[in-house]
Amino acid sequence: MLNELRCRQCGATELRDLGAIPSAASFAGQELEPPWPGGRLLACQHCAFAFRHPLMPPDEYRRLYASAPAQVWSGDECRIDRLKVLQAVAAHAKSGTVLDIGCFDGSLLAALGPTYSKFGVEPSAAARAVAEARGVRVIADWIEDLRPGEWQFDVITLVDVIEHVPDPRALLLRLIRLLAPTGVVIVSTGSIDADAWRRAGGRYWYCGIPEHISFVGRAWA
Repeated sequence: MLNELRCRQCGATELRDLGAIPSAASFAGQELEPPWPGGRLLACQHCAFAFRHPLMPPDEYRRLYASAPAQVWSGDECRIDRLKVLQAVAAHAKSGTVLDIGCFDGSLLAALGPTYSKFGVEPSAAARAVAEARGVRVIADWIEDLRPGEWQFDVITLVDVIEHVPDPRALLLRLIRLLAPTGVVIVSTGSIDADAWRRAGGRYWYCGIPEHISFVGRAWA
């Protein structure tokens, strides 16, 4: 069966099976009944993209993200990766427009100073309300709703987002078209290069979260 599959991103057939992923009983803070099967963790030997297979229907993901409560992914101000993203934003621009994809409750954008204009994309209705109360202008539920040419941003942030989308490369190409001429995209996500992940394969906790369907590392092209 493995030789009949293709990489979700580049279409190559040279795939490596990294093991079974455990089933999941909840998704974005919502009970799954029955639990979702985990499937397999596969890695493309051509583009170094790793991914969960198979996926559930796209409408199921959209429904669950839209109904997620506002407390699932609340920001932790002490997280090192979050602090590094804030530092990277400040290093690139002391002011300007910042778009946070998957902004959730707006905690990352709220941590930026008043010199920035803060925009977000967020599917959860409950989280959007919290973000907007924090002064974030949520301009779309989904990134596909934004049309290049209508928006330009000095900085676009993707914090714990790439692992949620079926084709990270397509997402990044779309975001590049939303950048101002000197704009940057800042990405933070789990790395499949982690030693513990290499040892555990599909049993590694990060890919056991059912929202997580795509995984990258330094060799990803």
